[in-house]
Amino acid sequence: MSDFYVRPHLLISLWRKNAIEGVAYEVDKYFLYSSLTRSARTFWLGSLVATDYKINFRAHPPLADSIQALHTRNAERLFDLLRTNGGLYLKIGQAIAMQSAILPPEFQKMFSKMFDDAPQNDWKDAERVILKDFGKTPEELFGVSFTGEPNKGVMEQTDFVNEANNAERMADLVAGESRLRGRVYIPKVYRELSSKRVMTAEWIEGVRLWDKETLTRPWQGRWRQGSPGCRGAPLDAPNRQKIAEVIRNHPFDEHLKPNREWWKGANGQGGLGVSLKDTMQTMVDLFSAQMFLWGFCHCDPHPGNIFIRRLPSGKPELVLIDHGLYVQMQPEFRHQYSLFWKSLMTFDNKTISEIVQSWGINNPDVFASATLMRPYTGGDNSTSAGIKRTMSAKEQQERTYEMQQQMRKGIRDILADEKKWPRELIFIGRNMRIVQGNNQYLGAPVNRIKIMGTWASRSLVDSPDLSYGTKLLNLGRHLLFKFVMFSTDVVFYSSKVAQFFGRKSNLEDDMEASMKKMAGDMGFELNHNVFEG
Repeated sequence: MSDFYVRPHLLISLWRKNAIEGVAYEVDKYFLYSSLTRSARTFWLGSLVATDYKINFRAHPPLADSIQALHTRNAERLFDLLRTNGGLYLKIGQAIAMQSAILPPEFQKMFSKMFDDAPQNDWKDAERVILKDFGKTPEELFGVSFTGEPNKGVMEQTDFVNEANNAERMADLVAGESRLRGRVYIPKVYRELSSKRVMTAEWIEGVRLWDKETLTRPWQGRWRQGSPGCRGAPLDAPNRQKIAEVIRNHPFDEHLKPNREWWKGANGQGGLGVSLKDTMQTMVDLFSAQMFLWGFCHCDPHPGNIFIRRLPSGKPELVLIDHGLYVQMQPEFRHQYSLFWKSLMTFDNKTISEIVQSWGINNPDVFASATLMRPYTGGDNSTSAGIKRTMSAKEQQERTYEMQQQMRKGIRDILADEKKWPRELIFIGRNMRIVQGNNQYLGAPVNRIKIMGTWASRSLVDSPDLSYGTKLLNLGRHLLFKFVMFSTDVVFYSSKVAQFFGRKSNLEDDMEASMKKMAGDMGFELNHNVFEG
């Protein structure tokens, strides 16, 4: 009889438990944006990965076929976690992807997919957010019909909580800097159609940064005429009747905007006719100003977020979109980072060591090389020499384990004191790697390192939060720095002459090859190519 009374109690308890869990899940989903679910999922997966490595990271793993197999399964776990959690987790995954050259190849290959096919929210979710924030349907608010209703327009929208503020702030900074004003454009945000969870911005016509052919093919528009939308010029309005017809007859056709490619000419073979050198100069100038002068750095400048337009003068105009992820640098750190870069260019090893040690880093050589994205030859090379001494002719599995153990030590040296380590360095490094990749792809038309070093040095003169005495002292040092930088021009133009006479590699290729050789000597595989394209 006891079983007869116990079972209903068990069923009731189970029902209550499921009900509480269900309510908690719905509350978390609709009111906390699944933050509790994401946190729990992250904690569980992190514990699993940590346990797996604790047990199996050894020359002959007891529960894995090899170290490579161990890396592969954990890379897949972390990749799936970041994509499933979405949002900021996905951005973190992309940040890791851009810096994963120091990780095992299995992580490099898996995390390279972070930029492809990002998860999309269901349209019903977007409708629900718009209705809740504005009290109107998308059709009522934006004048859009997704059912073919005539006399409706087209909506262009993105999201991210702080994007509108970041975009407007960056537009103000660009407008206030004479070296960038007129060369860089930030799309206008329509505040009246934006909220905490919805942002509406102007449509941008332009050419993707990596479309070299369209950037450089001859201009077939009129003389002293810019491409559509340059300098914020109004675009020709869409034909609403035609759009309504397309939606009604071809509801899944996404090509609704007017064709504004008249500048390609009758044969469609024209281009912007802009210089790749001017294009990359503008890009490096912009992100150098963000890092060294303003301390407000865009963390996602991949080619999909950059458009190029032609100005009436024939010069390129760079349009920067997607302002959802920025890093704010504190003035003290920004000054240190500028001085660090300047010291790298002049082999001032004493200053380099002092700065990186204040950041909790015990290995100046490795960190300097990672920053420049080329081997730093001004240090004592003690890390590379030490690793070479410990390498032995053992079987492949043991050698792989030994190499990765040494690399772990190198990473621990870089992260020696995590409390001091500036988190801004992660995002700044991501930005620089993307800029370097863009310059490399376009044939290294500019001396990227010299441009960045010059901005770093000059920012110590122009920074508004430094005293006049300090600025005056830094001005004298900057003039001396400019003289020293002449040597980098010799190397750069020597490389360009070699390219002219048939050499296939450019300066960025040479630097990356040197980095890979140095990395191989130090016991790990550097594979930046997985992030290109």
